[in-house]
Amino acid sequence: MTNAHPLGGYSTATVSDALDRLGRPGSMLGLAPLFDGARLCGRAFTVRYVAVG
Repeated sequence: MTNAHPLGGYSTATVSDALDRLGRPGSMLGLAPLFDGARLCGRAFTVRYVAVG
């Protein structure tokens, strides 16, 4: 099976890092744990990134 989207072959982290380097930070820029060793789990949702402004 192939991905129809041109970014489908890249990981979420790779796309996010590339957007940051292009000066288009995502909505979660600066997200960090409240304390060392904190972990997060939950549902993941695919979203479409649209630059504004």
